[in-house]
Amino acid sequence: MEHNVYYACGAEEALGDLARRGERAQLCYLDPPFWTGRDFGAYDDRFSSPNEYYDSMARILQGVKGALDENGSVFVHIDERVHARLRLMMDEIFGERAFRNEIIWAYRSGGRARTHFSRKHDTILYYALSHKAFFDQLGDLRALSVQSARPIDAAGHVTAAQHQAADDQLSHGVGVGAGGVEHHD
Repeated sequence: MEHNVYYACGAEEALGDLARRGERAQLCYLDPPFWTGRDFGAYDDRFSSPNEYYDSMARILQGVKGALDENGSVFVHIDERVHARLRLMMDEIFGERAFRNEIIWAYRSGGRARTHFSRKHDTILYYALSHKAFFDQLGDLRALSVQSARPIDAAGHVTAAQHQAADDQLSHGVGVGAGGVEHHD
């Protein structure tokens, strides 16, 4: 069993790889589409209906629950468009008692709206399957193995340069996400 493997890819790919290897995950962080109705190049956030979006999310979340080990945790990054329904869906799939926190990610970008309060935050829902779930606020990203990581370019493909950047950056305490290299203080 390989420990500290980091996946930067679609949930279905990571879940499939874990299943093929017969392994379970300690932590899953999902940054799914926000149901914006737009094509962003690296991923398509267009769905034919709300039901198609939520059915897709239910399949992914059920897959995540099945892939987590007994002390596993899941973090799901969402915005105001899908927050209410995904919170209820996660309560149903993981159980209300598994809910640990709603983390608000506030940011400053763009201007201020004149006709409504500005939308200047996203939400990260945190669920854990047990009270023994591992939690390390600072983390040691240098311990990560990126053999199974899949950095993705704008076309949705892994590039050798991105993979090398991931290796280089992880030795300096940063992680790789679908949007490229992100620094973690």
